[in-house]
Formats: sequence, structure tokens, C-alpha cells
Amino acid sequence: MLVASAAALALGFAGAALAQSRGEVHVVRVDGVISPITDRYVQRAVKGAERSGARAVVITLDTPGGLLNATRGVTETLLAAPLPVIAYVSPPGAHAASAGTFIAASAHIAAMAPGTNIGAASPVGGQGEDLGETARSKAFEDAAAMMRAIAEATGRPSAPLEAAVLEAKAYTAEEALALGVVDAVAPSLSDLLAQLDGRSVVVQSADGPRPAAVRGNDWRRVEAPPPEEFTPVLPASVVIPYYEAPEALALTLAALEGQSYPRGLFEVIIVDDGSRTPLRPPEGVRLDLKVIRQEHRGFGAPRARNRGAEAASHGILVFLDCDMIPEAGGLAAHARWHHALSDVLTLGFR
Repeated sequence: MLVASAAALALGFAGAALAQSRGEVHVVRVDGVISPITDRYVQRAVKGAERSGARAVVITLDTPGGLLNATRGVTETLLAAPLPVIAYVSPPGAHAASAGTFIAASAHIAAMAPGTNIGAASPVGGQGEDLGETARSKAFEDAAAMMRAIAEATGRPSAPLEAAVLEAKAYTAEEALALGVVDAVAPSLSDLLAQLDGRSVVVQSADGPRPAAVRGNDWRRVEAPPPEEFTPVLPASVVIPYYEAPEALALTLAALEGQSYPRGLFEVIIVDDGSRTPLRPPEGVRLDLKVIRQEHRGFGAPRARNRGAEAASHGILVFLDCDMIPEAGGLAAHARWHHALSDVLTLGFR
């Protein structure tokens, strides 16, 4: 539904950033009804990607529609984006209905996963009801003109997009591709970016439109060396936020002493977040150990991790909580990936 009213609606979304060795693509998710929250969220995502120097933004899209004014705000952001924006209707079973059609059409590149659909973009009332004759005529003409303007700006065929508004037409992924409504059909994000590698689009800049390319994203499958063939050579820094848990910390440090990773290749940095009894370096611990104290001012663990990272001497950072007891091969399992690739984020289970 494309709602021609100002009713308050909720939205669920999540964001993530995928960094690769030769380029960075920011991936954000718009999942739910399009509302003013969506508008602000997309604005922040595009601005953040530009500030960080990302090569492109991917918006994964699954929406039944939403508010017309909020939709217009999102399309304005995408049409004026200074870097390539890719709208990707996914996963299979998702749809870009109504307002989602306007958003997908406004992206520099629109794509769909198999088993998704797009369209049915006719305006309705705030409760999903049909509009009266006069209101219907005004809302349909306005929405159709908006869709034609988007098609003209992005070079898409206006007829099938306008039909989605005036006739509530909807299309499968393959139908949309054949009609030129979308530019690609891909079963996964990695496959989509591989298809798009090197494709040029026109983006906006302070000096006017300029060409840009989605290229250089490294989506190779990386295999870490098997444990039996792994020879540690890279040093690591283990950062542990701490707050008044000496018994738990003692167990964590004992586990670090028992690591298979060579003790001379890692340091341990404990950041005491203002414990009432200041932490002193434990006696008898056979580790390269450093204790830092910070004032307890809120956001304790995140601040402590940042403080520890700043004090780290080595390029591999391993974050543990003070009540985590890593298995004997924990550090080695983490560091193996850093030996295989220079810029990698390794996540483990707690």
C-alpha cells in the first residue's frame, strides 16, 4: 500500500557494513512499513557511507508499502546520492510493494532475488481503504507523475512503472527484469555484487552529475590454514574490560596462560572501568600484562574496549570479557584468519 495520509507507523530495520580488501560496500536493511523513521535512516546510511569513503550502499528491501511523504523523502535521498545506491529486494519471498516500488526505482541499480515481487503501487487511504473519487484522482495523478519523474531520472522505462501505480500491476523478479524495471536478478548479495562489478552509473556531486562505478569488491572465499599447518608469527593484543570481578578475571587469565598460541606473541590489556577497589596487576601471572584504569562514567565496557584498543601494541585485536574462559586453542583459532587475510573481522561464540 502507498498511504496518502500521515498516520504513524512502525518500522523494523538493521544495518551492517561489509568491508572487503579492495573496496567497501555498506549494506543496510529496510524491512517493514515505510515511515519518517525510514526516511531518516536512509539519509543517515547514505551520508555515513559517503563520509567513510564506501564504494556503494546496498539497501536490502522487504516492504508492503508505507506513507507517501516518507517515500518521497527516501526517493529524494537516493536520486541525490553522491555514491552508487543499489536496491536489492531480498530474501526470496520478500516484496517491494507500493512504496517499495518507488524506492527500488529510485536507486542507481535495482535488483531482485528469485521468488520476490515488485509493484502494486496504487495509493490507498490511511487504513488501506479505497479513496473517494476526487481524492483518488489527485493521489493517483500525483503518484503517477512522481513515478514518471523517477523513471526519467534513472533511465528506466516509465510504462511498466506507471502501470504499477495506475493499474496496480505487480511483477515477479524475472518479469521485472524483462521489462527493465530492475537491472539484475541475483540469488545472493555476493552474486549480485559480482554481477555489478565494473558497472558504471551516474551519481550527484557538488559539481553536478558524475560517473561512478561499482567495482573492486573482493568476494573471494577465504580459507584459514588448518590448525595442524598453522605456524603463528603475528603478535596479538587481548583487551579485557573489567569491573569488580576479581575471581572471574583470575579464571580468564589462567585460561590465557594455557593458550597454545605462543605466549611471547600476545599481550593482555585489562581496562578497569573505575572499580571501587582499583585493580592491581595480579601476582604470579606469566603474561605480558598491562592494567589501565578509567573513570566509571557510563558506557563502561565499550569505552574500556576502545581504551584498550588505543593502548594495544599489535595489529590483531582480541576482545574478551573478564568472565570469559577461552579454550586452549581459542587465540590460535582467532589468529589463523588474520594470517590468511590482512583485513578481517573474526567472530566467535561465547
